Amino acid sequence: DWYADLVPDTKAGRHVGQMLKDDMKLTQQVILKIIERDTLLDGAGWLRRAVEARDPYVDVLNLIQVELMGRRAKSIADQDAEALIHLDRALRQTVQGIAAGLRGTG
Repeated sequence: DWYADLVPDTKAGRHVGQMLKDDMKLTQQVILKIIERDTLLDGAGWLRRAVEARDPYVDVLNLIQVELMGRRAKSIADQDAEALIHLDRALRQTVQGIAAGLRGTG
């Protein structure tokens, strides 16, 4: 929901937000059906524990990213090119940090 708060509270914004939530729920249901499990990571205790251990750190990076995205939108509105350069650099760092925390490629 942190990222959803960045979407303008308009009819279109609410529609897109709801579509994304519905798609995520459907995707999770399909995956659970395919893997024949009740919950994600069910049967993979070692992976669940690893994800849970990293969650606090990734959550902080997500919060920082949301804040930076909000500031970036304001900088665009204010036409502050210098701030955009710094914010884009910081946002790239959060993407890389989140990807590393998720064991992705960044």
